Amino acid sequence: MNIGFEFESFLADRLGLQRVPGSGNKWYNKLDVRGRGTRWSLKATGESGFRVTSNMINEALNVTDGIGGTGETPVWAVRVDEGDFIIMLLEDWIKLVKEEGFSIPPTKTDEKRRRANTPQLLRGE
Repeated sequence: MNIGFEFESFLADRLGLQRVPGSGNKWYNKLDVRGRGTRWSLKATGESGFRVTSNMINEALNVTDGIGGTGETPVWAVRVDEGDFIIMLLEDWIKLVKEEGFSIPPTKTDEKRRRANTPQLLRGE
């Protein structure tokens, strides 16, 4: 399995998002993962570093905010040997933190984990 596809699948599953069918090879369906008001551009590399380019940033901004844009919040994620990292516009990050705009609510899996970590006597069943 290639590391890009693996990263897309992991992120989609972890955050409860959907992979974009044919991402990158269809003019009308760009970027890699979407959902919960966001559209993600993902990059994965086994190299020692990663370069963020204007083209990469502009592609996501055009898809979300350009003519005919989706209106979703653009988010970039990068997988390198040291871990997975998220890149966002500062204003979008502030909205996320203050819960004024979009938010990423917990997935069903997150809720199940939280419930499983709560002692049965305290669950209120």
